[in-house]
Amino acid sequence: MTEMDLVTVRSLWGNVWFEYAVSDARGLSGGILAIWDPNIFSRKRVIVDTHFVAVEAVWIPRNINVTIITVYAPQDLASKQRLWGSLIQLVVES
Repeated sequence: MTEMDLVTVRSLWGNVWFEYAVSDARGLSGGILAIWDPNIFSRKRVIVDTHFVAVEAVWIPRNINVTIITVYAPQDLASKQRLWGSLIQLVVES
């Protein structure tokens, strides 16, 4: 899909208690969709990139800071190296 709308996300999740972030499809690359329950994960920051969606949150049951990263990796070596550099920087800064 080139764009993800609320109705589609709701149909995937199955109930009305959710938050989500999307990196839309580009060319032949599929998009990235991250969905979470705000009663379980309290979102602090969302970072949307061409190749990943990162959600920094507090895992409410344990009151622990977490970062969940959903990745759609490129195939060429130079792009993979840039992606890993971005992810390393993101984790170091968290």
